Amino acid sequence: MDGQGLPMKAWIIYKEKTIRQWLEVVMKGVQWKNWSSGKAEDPRAIQLREHLKALSPDRFPILIPAVKKAVGLSTVSRRVWQGIVQQALDGTRIAIQQRRFVLI
Repeated sequence: MDGQGLPMKAWIIYKEKTIRQWLEVVMKGVQWKNWSSGKAEDPRAIQLREHLKALSPDRFPILIPAVKKAVGLSTVSRRVWQGIVQQALDGTRIAIQQRRFVLI
């Protein structure tokens, strides 16, 4: 309106996060929120990510079963666990190698 944009909500699905720097130039005050695979981020993924980030680097590598137990996810199915891990590790410097979480 009159050369000014109105407040809006938009969902932008783009592979590279570099798009943010370009949009921030033209969309002053833009607020970013996590979104994954068309679904809101699983709270268990957030919990797992925060747990892993809180660990000191000397705790890595750490066995997956120990982490699952620590965050109360020992009983989730393999498929559910894989989805949680995928979301949790997105954008971090943590990966899985040989059934352990490792820093990369």
